[in-house]
Amino acid sequence: MTALNEGLLIGLGFTKKVPGFGTTVQFLVTANASWTVPPDFGAPYSIEAIGAGAGARQSAPSNGGGGGAYARVTHDDIAISAGNVVYFNIGTGGGNTPASGGDTWARLGSNSAPADITEGVLAKGGNSGTTDNTPPLGGQASASIGSVKFSGGSGGSGNSANSGGAGGGGAAGPGGAGSAGGAGGSVTGAGGAAGGTTGTGGAAGAPDGGKGRTGLVWGASGPGGGGGGCTQGVGANGGIGGLYGGGGGIPGASGGTGGAGLIVVTYTSY
Repeated sequence: MTALNEGLLIGLGFTKKVPGFGTTVQFLVTANASWTVPPDFGAPYSIEAIGAGAGARQSAPSNGGGGGAYARVTHDDIAISAGNVVYFNIGTGGGNTPASGGDTWARLGSNSAPADITEGVLAKGGNSGTTDNTPPLGGQASASIGSVKFSGGSGGSGNSANSGGAGGGGAAGPGGAGSAGGAGGSVTGAGGAAGGTTGTGGAAGAPDGGKGRTGLVWGASGPGGGGGGCTQGVGANGGIGGLYGGGGGIPGASGGTGGAGLIVVTYTSY
């Protein structure tokens, strides 16, 4: 567990903006860490989370991986004060075994997942592709913790063997739910778009699926689109889920992995 400090925050994308009163501080967390709340910390503040995207199977028939959910808590939900310690857990993108995406969470005072919004925020990871042509769900808002929650997009259906691969689902973001990945079959499926952003899904591949694109919400970062499916055949690769939280696309040879999760902390400095 890494303890965050000012120098590390700068490395993670630390920024300051000066509104009419106070100073807004925002940083991104991309690895498990603990953070001691500084003396200048004040409201309004928020903690946002995106769950990791799921991976797709290494061969057809199978479905694309689901995208990660989005969740947010604010000063109206959780009481955070200077000197408190907040623990961050970043969901790991699912591999192509396949594996579901990990949950992303932040909790006040304890290094374990929160149980409700008075303890922290939790965004569920996407579900992995299967072989039964039932599209796997993205991370579900109903299973996440936050006062604002959106579900990740479902992975596309693989439909049948010896066909084009399905796309991965897009991650949810502050603008809404992620879009579902395109179905495979006679036409290769594109990845699903990230929720409410410019994070488009990866293009259907010929032969390889395209990587999901990142939506620009927090500077150059945001929820990711799902990876594109690829054409069926030896050596073709499914598209990788975009950062952050996009689901992987399915292949003829190698399944696309899911995008990792993300936490964004914003507070007012006085």
